[in-house]
Amino acid sequence: MTDRSFVIVQISDLHLDGNGTYSGAVDVLVSTIREKMQRFEGASDRILLITGDLVDSPSASTFKEAKGAIEKFRATGTFTDIRAIAGNHDVKRMGLVFKNDAIYQELSLPRHSENKYYPNSGLDLVLLDSNGASFAAKGEIQQATYDAIVANSHNLALGLKDSIPQRAGQEFAVMRVLALHHHPLPQAAGEGKTVFGIPDEPLMYLVSPATFLAAAISLECSLILHGHRHVQGLTRYSIPRHLSARAAEADEFWQDLYVLSCPSSTGHGGDDAGFNIIHLNSAFRNRRAQYTLEITRFNRSKNAGVFSAVDIGQPNGVIKLPIGRDIYRDPAFQVAVEMSANTEMKRAEAINYARKLLIRRAFYGSTESSWAHGLYTFLVTYHVWEDLLNKFTNAGFARDLDSFQKIRMRLQELISISSEVLGITGPELDNLRSKPLINHDRIIDDLPQNPAPGVDVTTAQKRRRAAIQAINAKMKELGVDLGLGAKAPEDVQA
Repeated sequence: MTDRSFVIVQISDLHLDGNGTYSGAVDVLVSTIREKMQRFEGASDRILLITGDLVDSPSASTFKEAKGAIEKFRATGTFTDIRAIAGNHDVKRMGLVFKNDAIYQELSLPRHSENKYYPNSGLDLVLLDSNGASFAAKGEIQQATYDAIVANSHNLALGLKDSIPQRAGQEFAVMRVLALHHHPLPQAAGEGKTVFGIPDEPLMYLVSPATFLAAAISLECSLILHGHRHVQGLTRYSIPRHLSARAAEADEFWQDLYVLSCPSSTGHGGDDAGFNIIHLNSAFRNRRAQYTLEITRFNRSKNAGVFSAVDIGQPNGVIKLPIGRDIYRDPAFQVAVEMSANTEMKRAEAINYARKLLIRRAFYGSTESSWAHGLYTFLVTYHVWEDLLNKFTNAGFARDLDSFQKIRMRLQELISISSEVLGITGPELDNLRSKPLINHDRIIDDLPQNPAPGVDVTTAQKRRRAAIQAINAKMKELGVDLGLGAKAPEDVQA
C-alpha cells in the first residue's frame, strides 16, 4: 500500500512591510521549520501554507519582500508545494487598489477561491477568499455594509461546493482541508481589545459561522485552517451523525470538524510568534487503513529565543486526533488514487489494480454478514472499475478488453442482486449509484440492514456466487486465479 501521509506547515500573518523589519524573524522561522520538517522527508506531500496577510499593505516593495521570503522557504528543498491565501491586509486599499494581479499569481496568492488536489496523498486542499465575508471594518458600520457582509458570508457557504471542481480521482480524497484567512468561530484568546470603543471580537470572524461550518461539514471536511487574529486556538465543532442511532460509543454519535488558528508567524505588533505542523499519519491495522491527525503547535514568546511546542502536556507536544473512523475508505479508494497518478498504465499494472479491487471478502464464498456492506463493496468496486476500464481502453490493450468489460457486467449484476435483496429498486437505486461513495459508514447508515420481506435469500446467494465465480473465470483469462467464490484467504481485506 502507498503511504498516503501528508504534512502541512501553516504560517500566517507575516505582515512584511518592505523595510525588512521582520527579516530576522523570517530567518529564524525558515531555519526552525527546516529542522522540524526533517522527520517528514518520506511524506508524499509536504506543503507550506500561508493563511493570509503575507504583507502589511499591498505595494511593489512589500510584495518584493514577500517573494524573497517565499524563496527562502523554497530554497530549503523542504516542500513539494507552497500555497497562500489572501488576507485583508494583502488586498486592502491604500488610496488606490493594488492592481498588479501578476504579482499575486507569482506569489501563489490567489485573489479568488481555488482548489488543489494532491493525488499521491489524497489531500484535497480548498483555499477560500474570505475577505468579503467578515467584519473587516472599523468604526461605525452602516446597515448597507452589514447587509453586504451577511450576503457575502452566505454566498461563501453556498459557493463552497462550487469552488471544488471534480477531477479524476478527486472524489476519493482521504481528507479535505479548508483554508481561509478569517476565523469561522470566535476565539476566546485576545478578547477585550476595542476599536473606536467597539469590542473588536465581533469584527474579526465570519458573520454567518454556523452556515459556513454546516456547509464545510456537509462536504466531508475534517479541518479548517485560518489566521487573522494572531492567536493560537484549536476547536472541535461537532454535529450529530446522520442516522447515527446504531453508534456503539458516545463519540461515534458525533461528526467532527476541527478548526485550527495560527498566530502571526513573525510576531507582528509585539504578539507571540507561532506556526503549526499538521501531519496526517496513515497506518494499517487489521488490514484496514487507519489515520491519525497529528498537530504540533509552536510558539516563540515576543520573538525572543527559540520556538518551542505549545502543548507540552502531550507526548512530544503532538496533539493526536483520532479521525480515522471519520475518513475510513474502502480499499478500492486506494486503487483509485494510485490509478489517478498513473499517466502511462502498463498491462501488468492494470491487472494488478484489478486484483486489488477484487480481493475483498464480499467477493468470496463466505457470505458477508451484511447485505448492505456487500452492496457498498460492489458499488464502490464498480465505480473504480469504470475508471480502470477507461484507462485500459485508452492504453490499447485490445486482447484483454473483453475480459474487463465482462467483469464490469458482472459487477452490475452483483449490485442488482444485492439491491433486490434489500428492497432497493428504481429511483432509489439510481440515486444510490449517483452518490459519491466517499464515506463507508454514512452510505451504510442509509441502507436497509436486513433483507426485504418475502425475498428468497438462498436463491440470491446462489446467483451472487455464480456472478463472482464468473468474475474469477475472466480474471483467469487475464492470467490471475484469485479463487473468488471460494473460502476467503486469511489475509483478504474487509
